[in-house]
Amino acid sequence: MKKDFYEEARKFVINAYEKTGKLRSIKHFEETVKWIKVLKPNADEGLLIAGFCHDVDKAISPSKMPLYKRGRSLIDKKILREHQDKSSEIMVEFLQSKGAPSLIVNKVGFLIKRHEEGGTAEADVLKDADSLSFFETNAEEYVKWIELGITKEQIREKFDSMFNRISSSKARELARPMYEEACELLEEFQPRVIEEF
Repeated sequence: MKKDFYEEARKFVINAYEKTGKLRSIKHFEETVKWIKVLKPNADEGLLIAGFCHDVDKAISPSKMPLYKRGRSLIDKKILREHQDKSSEIMVEFLQSKGAPSLIVNKVGFLIKRHEEGGTAEADVLKDADSLSFFETNAEEYVKWIELGITKEQIREKFDSMFNRISSSKARELARPMYEEACELLEEFQPRVIEEF
């Protein structure tokens, strides 16, 4: 019987996020896989694993929120590169420990390492699916970060980046209404005012 490395990787990531209580992120991974299948219906196991597991380091690494509160960009290239590299490293190590073929291990490692910037046909599919899923599942949460001290400008920069990085015209067309809705939500957002007694 053929081993299902996608299912093993999916369980690994869900378990990692369950331990940190960040279960909201699972929806983002599921939607990323959904969008991969929309953009590339014949996506193979390696691309689907990369889609579900591309943010695994966020379950393990310390939050970057303190840096962002001090004004660091939400699209800081150094932070994004470290994020890609760490997630790739974690998944390569996991898949090797499960006996996955080197073809799958190398593909997953490569795609996760490129999921923020793309650069090949499949890396672009992953990046575009990640952006679509971001607007579908994460944008509203990012708007609420205003209450944590993140500025509207930082969040708008993130929204613009996630939309502008989309490579395919099909993905851009699918993302545009979600992007516009997220930008409108951001502009209209009023943080809760806590009155002192």
